[in-house]
Amino acid sequence: MLTGRLPFPSETVQESMIMRLTDKPKRLGEMRPEVAWPSEVQEVMDRALQRDASERYASASEFGRAMQAAVAAIPDGA
Repeated sequence: MLTGRLPFPSETVQESMIMRLTDKPKRLGEMRPEVAWPSEVQEVMDRALQRDASERYASASEFGRAMQAAVAAIPDGA
C-alpha cells in the first residue's frame, strides 16, 4: 500500500507463497529507496508483516492507530 509493490515480489503465485514461508518481507526502503521512511513507520510495518500471527496487530483498528501514531511522529518537512 505504501510503496505500490508487494513485500514479497515474485513472478508467480507459487514463488510468492514460498517467499512468504522462507524470506523476510522487503523493507520499505528496499522497495522505494528514494523515500526517507521514518523508523516508526517501518516498525509498524515490521509488526504488521510478522510471520507468526500472534506477533501481529490483533485488529485492523489497532494497526490503524499504530500507523496513525507513527505518521504523526514524522517531523514537519520530512
